[in-house]
Amino acid sequence: MAQYRVETGSYDPKISNHFEVMMLANNAAGDIVTQSNPLPVSLINTNTTLNAPWELQVGRGKVATVTSINIQGYNAAMPSSWCTAWELANSAGDYVYPSSSVAMTFTSESAESLTMTVSGLDSSYTPKISTVTFTNSNTGVVTSGTNSFFRINRMQITSNTSVGAISATNNGTTYSYIAPGTGISQASIYTVPAGHTFYLLRVVAYTTNNGNQHCTYRISTQTISGGITTPQIVLTAPFQQVYSTLRVVPRAYSANTDIKWQLYQTSPAPGSVQLEGILIPNSAP
Repeated sequence: MAQYRVETGSYDPKISNHFEVMMLANNAAGDIVTQSNPLPVSLINTNTTLNAPWELQVGRGKVATVTSINIQGYNAAMPSSWCTAWELANSAGDYVYPSSSVAMTFTSESAESLTMTVSGLDSSYTPKISTVTFTNSNTGVVTSGTNSFFRINRMQITSNTSVGAISATNNGTTYSYIAPGTGISQASIYTVPAGHTFYLLRVVAYTTNNGNQHCTYRISTQTISGGITTPQIVLTAPFQQVYSTLRVVPRAYSANTDIKWQLYQTSPAPGSVQLEGILIPNSAP
C-alpha cells in the first residue's frame, strides 16, 4: 500500500505504485457491488408494534422489569378537610393504614357470586396477591394466598360483577372498598414495594367547585423506619375544576413509601384524582 512520507512531503518512491483497494461484495461469491449489482438492503417494516413508542411497550408489558401503575380515586362528596380521594371519604374521613399486618375480612352488603384479587404488601413490603371467592354469600373466602395484609393497594373483581359494596375490614376499619358495579377499588393511595422505586409521571384532579369555591390538591407521604413514622407533604396546589400536571422529569418515590393523593374542598363536592407512573426494581440497569 502506498505510503506518504511526512519528512519528504511525498510518497515513498519504493512503494508508491502499490495501492490497496477495498470494495463491498454482496454475497459469499465476492461479486462486487455496482449499480447493476446493488447491496441487498430491506426497508424496516414500520407497520409493526416493534417500532411502537417505549411508553406503549411498557403498557403492553413488553419492557422487562418495568410495570405500569394506574390509579384512580373518586368520591361523590369529597369533604372540606384533607382527604384521600376514596369511596368512604365523605363518611369515614381520610384513609388510614394499619399499624401492622392484620387479618382482613372480606364482606359484601349483598349475597355475591364472584371472584376478586387483592393486591398489596406484607409487613416486609413484599408484594402479595390473594384470591377471594364469594359463592352466593355475603362473606368471601380466601382461595389463594392469605387474608393477612400490611397494605392493600387494590382490590379488583376478575369474574362476574358485584351487587352490593364489597369491603376489606379489620376490627371495624375499612382498608379497601369496591362500590357496587364498579369492579375495582377507587382510592388514590399507593405503597411502593421493597426493592423498587415508583416514578410518578402524570396527575389529573377534578372537582365541580368553581367561582367562589375551589379545591386544593396535595401529595402526602410517610415512611416508617425503626418504628418511627416520618410524614412529608410533597406538593400543594389550589385549583378550580381541573388540576393537571405532566412531569418532564418523573418524581421518584423510594421503596416502602406510603403515598396519598389528597383533596381539600372549600365546599363538599365530587372529587377525583387520576394518576399514572411506572414501577422499576432498584436492581434494574
